[in-house]
Amino acid sequence: MAAEDSFDEFSAHFSGQPPRTIVTTSPSPSEQLLSFIEEVLVILPNSEYRKRGAVPIKQIVEASAARGFTNLLVFTEKAKVAKSVWLTKLPGGPTAHFKLSSVVRAAASHSAQLRTRASRAAAGTGAAEAD
Repeated sequence: MAAEDSFDEFSAHFSGQPPRTIVTTSPSPSEQLLSFIEEVLVILPNSEYRKRGAVPIKQIVEASAARGFTNLLVFTEKAKVAKSVWLTKLPGGPTAHFKLSSVVRAAASHSAQLRTRASRAAAGTGAAEAD
């Protein structure tokens, strides 16, 4: 059985290492999209936002893979509304494209509550203790 695992193409996926996700956007994101991404980062453990600017996606993929990231999320928008997200498994794929429709944002107070809970979880304090 151990010999089979050495040839299993998915064995690294189940190695127990938590995924690390880098999140970016189209070159000039709106404030609304950036606010939406803040909410996404709260619910994705081990995720970081990086401003894209004029950097090509290929260069972002190479740099992210070299830094140990396992996933890349690229959010796009149209008319200041989140339109789609591209999910790429680093370093070489596969890639999936998801259309976002009827996106409902959390209320501002709920977002603050989520951030507080995420901060407590990262610090090792249980959210249930404070509630």
